[in-house]
Amino acid sequence: MTTIATGLASEHLLLNAANTNKITLLSNKEIQFSSTDSRLIALSTHSELDKVVNYYHDSVGSVTRVIIDSQSHLNTAICVLQKNFFTTRLPVFDIKSKETLCPKRRSTEYLLALYNLAPRQEYLRMIAKNLSHQFPLTSMEPKEIVSKYIARDHLIFDELLIALKEEISKRKRAVDKHSSISESFSSKHFTKLSSIDLEQELQQCSTLAIKAATGTGKTKRLFGPLALHASEKERVVYVSHLIALVEQFCHDNKATSYSSNKLNEVENCEAFGVVINSIYKDMFLDKLANCHTLIIDEFEKVFKSVVCSDDNQQMQRNKVFDSLCYAIEKSPNVIVGDADLSDISLDFIQGLRGKLKVLHCTENPYTNIHATVKDKATYLTSEISQRLWSDKAFLFDSVNTLKRTAKALGFVNDKNLYCEASALKQDVLILHGDNKGLEEQKELLSNPNIHIHKYRAILVSPCLASGFSITSHFTNRVTVIADKTLCPRELINFARRFRSAREIVFAVNSTKEVVTQDTPLALKGHKQEWFNWMRKFKSRVGQLNSALDASLFFTLEHLGFKTTIESHKASDLLSVMRQLRQDSRAYFKSLVKAILEAEDIQLSALSTALGSSAIISELEPAIIRSTIRQYYHLETLTEEDVHFHFQFDRSIFSLLPLVRDDEELKLDDEINQLDVDIAQFLHSVLLLDDLFDEAKSKVFLNQDDMVSISEKVLSKREALALAFNNDKLKRKKVDSQKKATQFIRKILWSLGFKLGTFSPTTRRARVSLDPRANQYRTYIRQKLELHLPLNDSSVE
Repeated sequence: MTTIATGLASEHLLLNAANTNKITLLSNKEIQFSSTDSRLIALSTHSELDKVVNYYHDSVGSVTRVIIDSQSHLNTAICVLQKNFFTTRLPVFDIKSKETLCPKRRSTEYLLALYNLAPRQEYLRMIAKNLSHQFPLTSMEPKEIVSKYIARDHLIFDELLIALKEEISKRKRAVDKHSSISESFSSKHFTKLSSIDLEQELQQCSTLAIKAATGTGKTKRLFGPLALHASEKERVVYVSHLIALVEQFCHDNKATSYSSNKLNEVENCEAFGVVINSIYKDMFLDKLANCHTLIIDEFEKVFKSVVCSDDNQQMQRNKVFDSLCYAIEKSPNVIVGDADLSDISLDFIQGLRGKLKVLHCTENPYTNIHATVKDKATYLTSEISQRLWSDKAFLFDSVNTLKRTAKALGFVNDKNLYCEASALKQDVLILHGDNKGLEEQKELLSNPNIHIHKYRAILVSPCLASGFSITSHFTNRVTVIADKTLCPRELINFARRFRSAREIVFAVNSTKEVVTQDTPLALKGHKQEWFNWMRKFKSRVGQLNSALDASLFFTLEHLGFKTTIESHKASDLLSVMRQLRQDSRAYFKSLVKAILEAEDIQLSALSTALGSSAIISELEPAIIRSTIRQYYHLETLTEEDVHFHFQFDRSIFSLLPLVRDDEELKLDDEINQLDVDIAQFLHSVLLLDDLFDEAKSKVFLNQDDMVSISEKVLSKREALALAFNNDKLKRKKVDSQKKATQFIRKILWSLGFKLGTFSPTTRRARVSLDPRANQYRTYIRQKLELHLPLNDSSVE
């Protein structure tokens, strides 16, 4: 018996020196255990489990399992099981029970074994939280869920059942909280919208918020008549978040659209309609601020689309947000309406106006609609192909899933990618944000009631979302395939575009995610008020969608739908989820191949396609190819170039001091201050404030500092998660040198930098700027008309 790493936290005992990299760790040297294919080691009295495991993982060898004896060494077994669950998460074999406990794949059984050895309430709550993940798609009955693991006459059955019911109740309370409007707002209830007298209500309060279910007629019964009766003294402006909705409102109510090319008509109109992302333009903003009544339809979506959008040419977020605040403050009368009005949007309005009255219509069109919630993976792999022609309407909240599903249904081109032309040959329309400017797609959006009947089936994204009312009968059953992009109420309203449908199927992801509590973030420099509203919206979506199946079920019940759950066996999920992952990887592989084989596209054609949202599927690889070549100044393209493009976070990179200094950043009033703060923070911690203006980098990181550097980076985990749009960073652990090094390499690579190989003598590795990132730096500075760096040489 030899002591290894004496005096360190990773100190342990070598029991045999088998010539293998496979290692079995005994929790106590006295345990009687032998192995013919594994080296045996044991914890010493000074050992820390995770440090011993990382002793090998960080260098050579791998601990594959831990051995405990809960009969002869109970306290050690309890300590190891607990530590292992939260850190190393290795399989644990118990000599007493002859069972292997797996914290990754069978965490409930693992925790039950731990609870049986040490009956603590914290373990019971953890088991209940684990079991709550099976509600509702595995089972609707808490007793049934518990009885799969514990006999009903077991001592802890009732206690665990109570804990499970409490976990399920927490989810319901969260849904109720987000579905209801706070009593702090002044409100008035109506049974029908037709009984609301807007003129009388405006005399009592100049700020009205109308909450009414989809299909009750907010636009037709309330907003339309206001526009039709507008006059020179009482001008009306209508705002919504979709161009098609604004155009439809203007057409139906004799209002002038912002898209009119007649100056005199726009200047003198009595009723005017404009899409939200254009309100910052002075002529339109003047009309909003000086009208008699400002109507903002689908206000929850309007407000969310502003504060949650990435700033770009289509949505100049900071300008639009400031203009929205200005118009709401200045307009004599403001009316907002939405089925989903919440405390978030109402707090915003009331903060600007001071006083607010909610007009709540209790009319419920949902009571005669049947909703079914089922598992998405199972539905996509085995059911949708059989129901394509009978169910007809399939709505996706993720364009990527829409494209992969279209491919799976056989609507492909010669590159084995999804193809809307192939679908059209079978009278199937594929519609999403990138192709909505194509002839057939544009026609459908212009008048869906008429044109939808040209098709045997449609596959659409949320560009056919809130505000559209398809009243002519197309299908009796609408299917919504959800990827946790939209929250429950948004999914329901998406489905309600088809007013005559009496059945809605929601195919949702049944996996659960951990939600961390948001912490306050202090931004440097100027204050950006939209940021706090964005965090509130994202926090709500995160809480509800962390268990979307349960949240959706409770929301449907809250709204009065006839709701059923189509349960599945957890074991059946493994194969179908594996199949979906394989399909996803295969689709991306086909896309990469198509990009490499695509012909170069003229920049004028590229600009036209992007500007008009008329990107046919055959054009997509060519657009990506041309974009890559333009960004990184490449003559030819390799597979590595394509992968780099998809992994490179250009938005954060463009804010690094080596790309733009403080004075140059001040010229851009559309940037997100949080992103600037994170870029400067990472530049300091990982890049050591170097400007990378020489051919060979002088920046080195030490291998021994990997854990401390990672911990410093993750000290800003909340801000990192927002900047990189990755909630997993909130829970990221780097408890070993190997994990820390992998984390640093990944962060650096996303920023366009490579961490080289560590020298065995100096234990340092060079950080170098990838040549493609360097070319992108030049591209950005040229695009923004900034002076190029004095030394703009290529980086080796």
